[in-house]
Amino acid sequence: MHRTITTIVLILGSIALTGCESKQHMAARLQTEYAEAYKQYYTDCVAPMDNGAAAALSYDPNAPKNAAKLKTDPSEEKKHSDKCTAESAKADKLQQQLAAAASK
Repeated sequence: MHRTITTIVLILGSIALTGCESKQHMAARLQTEYAEAYKQYYTDCVAPMDNGAAAALSYDPNAPKNAAKLKTDPSEEKKHSDKCTAESAKADKLQQQLAAAASK
């Protein structure tokens, strides 16, 4: 009887450890996906604005051409805005999933 209880405890312990390990893998995967999504968002949406602001404040004649184009072409501005909104939403969703996975 004691041997059966020990076996059951070992099996349940193995199942619990397997669940924790897959949780760690899921968290690592989500962290990687989030890092990639945020990097893409930063590169496409944040950095051009930062560069344009820095250039404007320093009166840099080599201000990013992309920033000027976005201000003058409404259709390009709309495409850029939509792209940034989608990229931001993707990064936010991954961040929420990562937080949920960490709290379980």
